Amino acid sequence: MSKLVVYGTPVSTYVRTVRLLLEEIAVDYTLHRVDILNGENKSAEYLAKNPFVDTPRPKGARILGSTSRLAR
Repeated sequence: MSKLVVYGTPVSTYVRTVRLLLEEIAVDYTLHRVDILNGENKSAEYLAKNPFVDTPRPKGARILGSTSRLAR
């Protein structure tokens, strides 16, 4: 299984929630920083990965439609 990659900005409470969950269940992951202040989350490359423009976005995860659903 490949290493999980979380796309997001570290200052986001949603990204921190996902990271805390991953730490708690001991999942090895990499954080790929997305610069939301400069619009990186609106770029064509990012939209191809995450058409809902939510952050965080775990690479390889099913798109659930809402960030809040990741922690449920």
